[in-house]
Amino acid sequence: MKLQSLVNRGENKARVLTRARMLLLSEQGKTIVQIVDVLGVAPDTVQRTRTRYREGGLEAVLLDKPRSGRPKKITEQEIQRIVALVCSHPPEGYARWSIGLLTKEAMARQLVNAIGESTVGHILRDHRLKPWREKNVVRSKTERGISGVDDHQI
Repeated sequence: MKLQSLVNRGENKARVLTRARMLLLSEQGKTIVQIVDVLGVAPDTVQRTRTRYREGGLEAVLLDKPRSGRPKKITEQEIQRIVALVCSHPPEGYARWSIGLLTKEAMARQLVNAIGESTVGHILRDHRLKPWREKNVVRSKTERGISGVDDHQI
């Protein structure tokens, strides 16, 4: 029995396991009220699960439909511009980039239409960049001040 082995393994998402348990209890002849008491779910959830099973079978119950989610407000190209900005030298008068400074500079240079500090923080986290720690930012050899090397040799 597929449902029983699914529940016994316990390797799926909690909601998938709960739906499988609902179907198993329904198969045993349990009422909606009894299933609610055992699993701690809402009666509507049990009813919807049973309906989905009748209409679409086991796959319709166990597999979630893809969700559209909220569309991104920033493109991959804009993200790459922010990453490039992080890898450049900070403006004059600043020793390092901060999240606030990056946000202001990205807007001033019109790298993005609009961006918040939390988004900049997510970009830094996703790319494992820590501009406040100089050793974690990649810069070209000429930017590090290596003497005797011109731009054509890089």
